[in-house]
Amino acid sequence: MSEIRTRETLSRFIRAAGNALALAVALSACGGGDSKFFTSSPAPLRAAAASLPFSSDFEAGMTDWVNWSNSQVVDGAGASGSLRALRVGAAAGGAAHDVAGIVPGATYQLSAQVKVSDPTETVYIGIKILDPLDSTVAQQIVPVSSTAYSLTTVKVAAPANAVRAVVFVWKNAGSGFGFVDDVVLARADASTAPAPGSNPANLLSNPDFEAGMTDWANWSNSQVLDGTGPSGSRALRVGSAAGGAAHDVGGIVSGATYQLSAQVKVSDPSETVYIGIKILDPAGSTLAQQLVPVSSTAYSLATVKAAAPANAIKATVFVWKNAGSGFAFVDDVVLAPADASTAPSLGANLVSNAGFESGLADWGNWGNSTAVTGQSSSGLFALRVGSGAGGVGHDIAVITPGKTYSLSGQVKVSDGSEVVYLGMKFMDTLGSTLLEQAVPVSSVAYSTARLDLVAPANAAKALVYIWKNAGSGFAYADDIALAATVAGAAATKGVFIGNSISLIIANPSIGWDHSSGMAASSAATDYAHLVSASLHLQSQTITNFSALEINPAANKGGIPEQTSGIDGATAVTIELGDNARLDHLPEFADAYNALLDAASHGRSLVCVSTWWEERLKDAIIKPACEAHGGTYVYIGDLIGDPANRDLLDGPQYANAALQAHPHDWSMARIAARVAAAHAR
Repeated sequence: MSEIRTRETLSRFIRAAGNALALAVALSACGGGDSKFFTSSPAPLRAAAASLPFSSDFEAGMTDWVNWSNSQVVDGAGASGSLRALRVGAAAGGAAHDVAGIVPGATYQLSAQVKVSDPTETVYIGIKILDPLDSTVAQQIVPVSSTAYSLTTVKVAAPANAVRAVVFVWKNAGSGFGFVDDVVLARADASTAPAPGSNPANLLSNPDFEAGMTDWANWSNSQVLDGTGPSGSRALRVGSAAGGAAHDVGGIVSGATYQLSAQVKVSDPSETVYIGIKILDPAGSTLAQQLVPVSSTAYSLATVKAAAPANAIKATVFVWKNAGSGFAFVDDVVLAPADASTAPSLGANLVSNAGFESGLADWGNWGNSTAVTGQSSSGLFALRVGSGAGGVGHDIAVITPGKTYSLSGQVKVSDGSEVVYLGMKFMDTLGSTLLEQAVPVSSVAYSTARLDLVAPANAAKALVYIWKNAGSGFAYADDIALAATVAGAAATKGVFIGNSISLIIANPSIGWDHSSGMAASSAATDYAHLVSASLHLQSQTITNFSALEINPAANKGGIPEQTSGIDGATAVTIELGDNARLDHLPEFADAYNALLDAASHGRSLVCVSTWWEERLKDAIIKPACEAHGGTYVYIGDLIGDPANRDLLDGPQYANAALQAHPHDWSMARIAARVAAAHAR
């Protein structure tokens, strides 16, 4: 599979132009005036206005586009290789399209497939935001010099007085041509209360009740009514007797914070409706709960945040109203990872032999403890303690006073009556205990236990331990990690290195007509773009590097190029493994670790499991990720989730391999888990 890179290259263009003035001059040339950067000034003609979201694939020729000179639509040049595209050149020229309905304060994303015939050429795709007098109030432009189609994106915020926009393409005079296809302009923000369809990280299905009570449990006296919603035709009505509804959510990440929001009102101010969330452990026990009351008779946005404790794996979102004479109405319910872009990331794991793959090496045996197979969370081995009292301890030689340390591990017991403790204590140079805490776990399925502690003054070292009192059963632990939190500024850009789930170019021969993560219905609904929107990233680079899976040894040399743009402001996501050959897993493990060596110096690192739940490959991905200070995100459960709507909603595909990839339902849930992991 060929490598595809997409980059936001505005900063490179500004450097090439010499200064910020050159950028302004370049854009002013699109609507008349000075032309010091573009070599000619197209006439200030207005194209036929489109409404949002606006898209164009030039299959209807230049319809609704104004030709700014030397532009035409040609066959056989489309991004798919067989359809149409706009061609500009070889002389200076371009084209423009007017877009109506721009909303002041909103953010818009422009994207297109762009290439040039010669790498010495540069083609520009841009957007100008205009006021009622057609004065430019904002503008953004991206240059492209790639000779292969690449997905190019840019965002722009609409200032006050903005009413319309002009999307444009331009190329200066030269010997070659510029080609543009699949132009899309759409809202990229959630500046108003986000409707479920527009919130990229919403964990809820049917959150606007347009599909009735689908995926919601009726807790009594609840129904969906037409004509009662603030943003759609339908809303949930509860009452007048006591009642409510609930929606189960899987994939909750321990340590992450989630925000629940909804449009809520009551028919009578004497009534109160509650919107809330319960965070649950594997047994269904409530670990945390938050709710907010609403007594407004006009729709208002109700929001509440909840942090997922250790052992959290799922949640229940609910609506409730006590008995009364009136009704409650709820619409546009959103549960998504809270924006924690300024949250600290984690440093390298301070625990050696964290997965017990080397037996009890580096761990002190406090009794009745051994490394066993068949019980691992990842890899081959896990720690077993019991049935008598016992445990293990791991010394951490160097601790920095005042720093926050995060301890986590996968822990379970064989019997729900047992309790296992994952704990840590800080000590001074003499070994005296300064602070000690432990997390108890009674789950019979592996769950994440987590503890965050600040090292006290005089702390010089620490002890990580696992303990179980005497009983009739066993405790198991795996993947223990202790890392110092690293405070940092918000991530401003994302790097996504993956396979076809991250990005695949259009291929009509198999029924795939657009370039995005397969099998999302559009680029805007694939997981990488959803994560970028959720984290408010200003730019993203999305790369298909499946060659590293298929032939690791031959393609390790491409790692420096893949990771060249990573810096301290980068949220890095690695989604690889499904295409790795079972007879070349050692080579894949070596290449994957080499990739993480180069990619782990960003602001945060997230490694995604295999989609088809291939445990041997996940056993490589998870420990490698955590050894590099990253967060492992498991997605193998989604394909078999009974609630999965991939085969029910949106486009369906005759090609079996294409159809088996994650569709919009799964993409949204992958994005939510990845975004939550980046925000930890």
